[in-house]
Amino acid sequence: MGRSRERKSGAVVYALEFEYMTAPNRFWLAISSFLRFPYLWITSLRLRSNRLGKTYNLGAAGKFSVFRETVKINPGNEKPVHLVVGFRLKWIGSNKVWHWLFQRICIITTPFWSGLAGFRIKLWLVDQKTKNYAGIYEWRDERSCRQYVEYLIPILGFFSRPETIWHNIYSQNNIDEAFEPG
Repeated sequence: MGRSRERKSGAVVYALEFEYMTAPNRFWLAISSFLRFPYLWITSLRLRSNRLGKTYNLGAAGKFSVFRETVKINPGNEKPVHLVVGFRLKWIGSNKVWHWLFQRICIITTPFWSGLAGFRIKLWLVDQKTKNYAGIYEWRDERSCRQYVEYLIPILGFFSRPETIWHNIYSQNNIDEAFEPG
């Protein structure tokens, strides 16, 4: 286990990092992120509308539209790494009402990942035809990105149909370079 240190406005904020992702490590990462969330919400975490409604073509996975964008302002100067994660929820099928509700309440998960070391941007996406979901993330570096994948996939396995969970990592400079518009 290690700690990542970030300095913002004179304050030092620590985030836990683990070399291996076990269930207890996932728990402590979630707690660490959750405890950092109030500070981030006040200082650097924002909901942005720049890309709302924009469609990204994710190849064979489909065309996904942005329904929410979460960003960390002043994220640093390192060359970012991008992660795309896709899944289909297992319990709500194609019910329009349940999908409408999910797209509004899924924001409650934000405290459990936004405080993880290296987080910069998350685009929340839905394929309007299939009702599959995706997230496009920007991370500070490959290590923090891979750590998040190890943290997230088992959690998605609980809420999603396992055969629908996928992810890819890209090293383009920004999200709009990495993914072609739909």
